[in-house]
Amino acid sequence: MVVHRGSTDVIEPDELEDPEDVVDVIEDGDLTVDDTVVVEAEDAEETAILQVPAQGFEGAFEFEADEDDDALDTLDELEGDNFFELEIEEDVVGTVEPEEIELDDAASVVTNFDDDEMFIVIEMDDDIDGLAADQEYDITYELTDKHLLSPEDADETAPDGDAVGDDDEELIETATGEFETVEEDSEFVGLTEDDELELPLSEDAEVVLETNLAPGTEGELEVNSDESEERFRLTEDVTVDADGVAAATFDLTERGTVGDTFEALSRAEFDADEVDGEIVEDVEVDPFTPAVTVDAPDVDTGEEFDVDVTVENEGDETGAADLTVTVGGDEVLSEDDVELEGGATEDFTATVTAPEVDEDTDVDVVADYGEASDTVTMTVFAEEEPPEDDEPEDDEPEDDEPVDDEPVDDEPEDDAVPGFGVAVAALALLSAALLARFRN
Repeated sequence: MVVHRGSTDVIEPDELEDPEDVVDVIEDGDLTVDDTVVVEAEDAEETAILQVPAQGFEGAFEFEADEDDDALDTLDELEGDNFFELEIEEDVVGTVEPEEIELDDAASVVTNFDDDEMFIVIEMDDDIDGLAADQEYDITYELTDKHLLSPEDADETAPDGDAVGDDDEELIETATGEFETVEEDSEFVGLTEDDELELPLSEDAEVVLETNLAPGTEGELEVNSDESEERFRLTEDVTVDADGVAAATFDLTERGTVGDTFEALSRAEFDADEVDGEIVEDVEVDPFTPAVTVDAPDVDTGEEFDVDVTVENEGDETGAADLTVTVGGDEVLSEDDVELEGGATEDFTATVTAPEVDEDTDVDVVADYGEASDTVTMTVFAEEEPPEDDEPEDDEPEDDEPVDDEPVDDEPEDDAVPGFGVAVAALALLSAALLARFRN
């Protein structure tokens, strides 16, 4: 269940008779999806549109319409046929009995069975009994169709032809939601410390009003002076934009002079307090100028690191812009409406884990702040592979037979006969002498 807010000055409830009408105003941005509705506004009356499911109930609606010879286009008619109920009660704590809001003729119905939905269009005005500002409300929606039952079940469950009871929950389409009501809050912005408005003596002096009224609300802004040499009253039509701002520019050069005082006030739909102001010298002021810088280190694959971002307003006027930071195309930081005064800076940090890579990879880190952008390229290093573990060659010496290295006898050589020891050699010489003697 979704609450869509709209301005009745742009979209009258009786203009939302067909589903195409509702869908068109939603797509055109004339309605805002929100859970807050303004009540007790001075002249503005908002329209709340509840978008609720209605799958499979087209036949039931047609059947009831044929029986009544009329289209079921009001909430009273639907609830009167006992197969539809929309209940809005105060969200209370404890045992306090919540007060139920009686919509009566303040709500109408627009069916869109092509998309299995229907819209309850509610005029949020003072005629709704029990509706008050600064209160939270619970919405309960039930859609029961006795005609979806088989004849046997219908006779057994509802013999008098009435709708099935609350105990038959499997036959009830139920949805719940909630919304909050608030009072109108409209005020002029850009005031001095003395709550006065200073406008430059220029052709495009801007007066800005911020409001919680729905986008599309129309009204008037006015500046007037009784103290200038030429009294003036300047009025401009304004429309609340999607940011809740209504702004107008005035040419003060023809009738105003520096030092003249004036009053700024709102008319029609707005109920802002009027403020006093003064015309001042037109000083050249640089508009909000966003700038951004980003920094990121080189890291190893899978390593955690910080992305550091600094945003700056290089202009003089206060402004705001959205900040986004991406690493390799993936968003890692998002901040909406980062507001900076003139010359101010603000730092942001995003902690990121580097992607897993198989080889050294360059990754772009991009920071966008409004129209400003900055890019730094970091390197993610792949994990180093250890050197290949080759089998060592077997350099063991051949297993030769051990050599019996007898110690070398370094005794001085005798004149012994080769192949004989000393005693044997002496004996041999002796024998040779005997033999020689015998032969002689």
